[in-house]
Amino acid sequence: MTSMRHGTSQSDATNQRSPSRLIDATSYRSSKLRGAQGNEHTGRTARKLDTMTSTALIFNQTSFASTSIYNVQMRRGLDHAVLLMNFRFHNNFSSMPTPLGPEMPLVIHFSGEVRNSEADHIADISSAHLRWYGNRAEDSIYLQAPISFAALSILNESRKTSADSIRLAIALNVGMQTSKDWQHQLVEFTHRIAASDWLALLEETRHTQTSTIEIPLAGSAVPSGLATAMTRYRAALQHLQLCQWDDAIAECRQVIEDVSKAVGASESSIGWPQFGDRERREAWTFSERCSALRTIIRHTTHLAHHGESNFTARDARYVVELTGVVAKFYSACLTSS
Repeated sequence: MTSMRHGTSQSDATNQRSPSRLIDATSYRSSKLRGAQGNEHTGRTARKLDTMTSTALIFNQTSFASTSIYNVQMRRGLDHAVLLMNFRFHNNFSSMPTPLGPEMPLVIHFSGEVRNSEADHIADISSAHLRWYGNRAEDSIYLQAPISFAALSILNESRKTSADSIRLAIALNVGMQTSKDWQHQLVEFTHRIAASDWLALLEETRHTQTSTIEIPLAGSAVPSGLATAMTRYRAALQHLQLCQWDDAIAECRQVIEDVSKAVGASESSIGWPQFGDRERREAWTFSERCSALRTIIRHTTHLAHHGESNFTARDARYVVELTGVVAKFYSACLTSS
């Protein structure tokens, strides 16, 4: 098993940005569900920050405005979710950089990425821009970050309890442009989404929570006694990829038999006659019930083993996944013994 961390590359121009500013926007209270009135996202779930931490935007060494996250929403896209972040900009009339004004706007370009609390890449922020004329007290822009449902599941599974919040690290690349100058600034926010708000956002996307089971196929996590079994299990997975449903199921029979050989006398063997004896069945220990489970899974492979081919993809995945969980369990047992 391997894990990968994903990042984004930066152009030479991006490397000219000013030093990072880490902004913690975690102090807030949840508002009631409401639509974001007056914009294209009306009717979507919104979360307004009652207490916002802002950071300065600097052009030509002049702090001309401050920005903060006003609310966070999430909606369903096509086979993914979209994180919507409403950034608000507050004008600093006392220090407007020249030559900004109604005739010379500052074009502010936005891009960046969203990471989780472990600094793993979750989503890219789609590019957008805003024309800043300097004659309004404030302005705002919605920035979008498409997030796969798999990434949402990873975020959700990172919570240790149902009361845990979600923390997002938002790295915002800000490019400021006039007819003569182009400057960059990196602004970083740490944004916390309370547990109740996170569940409401997931519901808004109609996201289905999933759980991933990792099965070691090789290496130190697989004891030598199960090396042959895991070789056969990899063959079963390959049959799945080739849509060979009967071969995948039949291969699982060999996996179960190889696991039983490796377990040997350390676990009592439960045969079919014992299934019909209620008194003995109810007296089974946990170890004996695990042995009975192996017997049942092996039984599901019987037809495929003897040439039956009328199976569906769902049938094959069911048997292969059950077999994988059994192999994982006994890998752990034999490794720790």
